[in-house]
Amino acid sequence: MLATPLDVALDLPQSNALGAAFGAARLGMIAAEDADPAATLTTPKIRATVAAEPSFAHSYAEQFARWATCARLCQDAQGAARSGN
Repeated sequence: MLATPLDVALDLPQSNALGAAFGAARLGMIAAEDADPAATLTTPKIRATVAAEPSFAHSYAEQFARWATCARLCQDAQGAARSGN
């Protein structure tokens, strides 16, 4: 569902047992030990790639526009309520 609205292919790693915490630890190691980022931040093996689905793009764009309109109306109502109007 993310690939299509963002119009990007998403790579799924073979294993995500360590996930974001491992990535954060590697960034910490780079900062604390002045480690080489190119050697520390290696690309994981990719299990699969999820491509954007062009046939759904128009529908996602329409629904996003609808959501944006609703969000704007909510913000306007919130602003009016705060100002006492």
